[in-house]
Amino acid sequence: MNTKKCQFQQPQLEYLGHWISARVFMDKRKNSAIWDWPTPKNLKALQGFLGLTDYYHIFVKCYATLSLPLTRLLRKKYFRWESDAQEAFNKLKVAITSRLVLALPNFSQTFIKEHIDQPHGN
Repeated sequence: MNTKKCQFQQPQLEYLGHWISARVFMDKRKNSAIWDWPTPKNLKALQGFLGLTDYYHIFVKCYATLSLPLTRLLRKKYFRWESDAQEAFNKLKVAITSRLVLALPNFSQTFIKEHIDQPHGN
């Protein structure tokens, strides 16, 4: 074990883009990166944005639905940014950056994690 890389009894720690304490917080740098992301001008920029936001998709209700106009652009032969893409881009940025605090489950109570299948777009 490399003790220089270990921290014990810390009030919070950074882990995979989150700060973990009594609650889980999205790393402010990631939050800023998403919020400040410029409107994609090409496919590579869109892929970068979706790659970053996809990491946090489990914390956003209906992420697949919100991002659908953007993911459809990935399949098109020519990149053409239209109003539906801009609207999805803006909504996705708000949905992800407005959820700064993620609550941990109360482990003293029984809880059930459910997976809801969402239909995939064609």
